[in-house]
Amino acid sequence: MATPILELRDITCEVASGQTLFQDVSFSVNEGALKEMMIPCRLIINSLSPGDTIILQGKSGSGKTTMLKCIAHLVLHKGNVLYRGR
Repeated sequence: MATPILELRDITCEVASGQTLFQDVSFSVNEGALKEMMIPCRLIINSLSPGDTIILQGKSGSGKTTMLKCIAHLVLHKGNVLYRGR
């Protein structure tokens, strides 16, 4: 089985006020995957190849930008974010 392109394991993020925005989020993105997941927002992953697009949708305040910041390690969070197994 190939290593996922992106893997999130048990990601939990709290905002400055101490409120938990999302917790225990786990998913993996595999090359050529077609998935739809509920995080607190919706992530649609469609056949990932160079130049493909990933759409992250959700209501205002649902955690879209924070999720992306967790993936980029720009905000403190608990859990693991792996890119190609590292």
